[in-house]
Amino acid sequence: VWLPLRGVGGRVRGHLALAEAVDGDGDGGDDAAAAAGGAGGKKGKKGGKGKSSRKRARSSSVGGADDGAARPSRDPSQAEVKAIVARCLRDVDLALWAPLRRLLRTRRVSATSNPTLLPVLMAHTQIALLEECVRCVSDLSEAALVSILRFVACRADSAALAAFAQHKFKRSAHHDAAPASQEAACAVAVEHFVSLLVRAPRNDVFMERALHHLSAAEVSVLLMALNRLLRKYANHFLDVPGAARGGAGGDGGDGERKGKGKAWYGPTPKTKVPALGQVIDWARLVVDAQFAQVVLLARRDAQLRGRLVELQRHISGEVGLCEAVSGLRGQLAHVLDKEPLPMAPVPSYSIDVLDL
Repeated sequence: VWLPLRGVGGRVRGHLALAEAVDGDGDGGDDAAAAAGGAGGKKGKKGGKGKSSRKRARSSSVGGADDGAARPSRDPSQAEVKAIVARCLRDVDLALWAPLRRLLRTRRVSATSNPTLLPVLMAHTQIALLEECVRCVSDLSEAALVSILRFVACRADSAALAAFAQHKFKRSAHHDAAPASQEAACAVAVEHFVSLLVRAPRNDVFMERALHHLSAAEVSVLLMALNRLLRKYANHFLDVPGAARGGAGGDGGDGERKGKGKAWYGPTPKTKVPALGQVIDWARLVVDAQFAQVVLLARRDAQLRGRLVELQRHISGEVGLCEAVSGLRGQLAHVLDKEPLPMAPVPSYSIDVLDL
């Protein structure tokens, strides 16, 4: 597949050549030149250095022109990366998702320069590429992170979400196989994305403003995921039985996923657990941003009320633990500073009794 790039010069060959050119892990022409140089070096004793140099240059130019695997030695400019991403997103019929993933992994793609990146990926349910965006795109705004959360929590197709989880977590943390049911796979995928978003860099002011736009169903799903993360720190690696994904009775609260309640249970995904402080900060941001809505809905929504009670129990337990170990602060500081352990002073006069 040829990707014409007007205005930036040249053409980028198909999927593999595109990814290799972006990665820039070597120069095929240099390898061919080195091989030719080695052969020319043996003959250099008779023909001189000028002949071997000309042969090396000629072999390099021939290899760069004829060999399709030849790669440029320079890194692509920001304009080239932007043009390639725009082409991948514009011609979705070509299904250029594989080179787009390779391009995202180079960490050179900018969400600001490509504002259609997330909308196009969501429109075509490219959940794996959304994960790469969270991991590799450094300039995702707080609103963009929340939009990914809203899409995965209540708007993504359940079959696609389950397929993503079953493919990614073939061996779960506590099970030898992928999640057996679609509901369990959806729960694992949602918790995986919540863990990634909690660890992502953010500004608390902008994040709280973005979380203010969550619906009741999305708040409920997010609180459940945060409770599961807090449960890991409480050493309770148990599955959550029977809580519906998407709001009470399976209703999305604003018409989303109406009548499609998803049971929130299943194995814990093999995802790096965020720090305890990050999880507590996110819980604080969610409650602060949705305080009025949560207070009004908790009176008639038993499921949401239960999740709030569970969150309060986890936070109270962590506060009690911190208060209990607060007296160890001096001892811990002494050990961390690698100071010598205290010893009893040796008296100037002593009597030692030895019994035989």
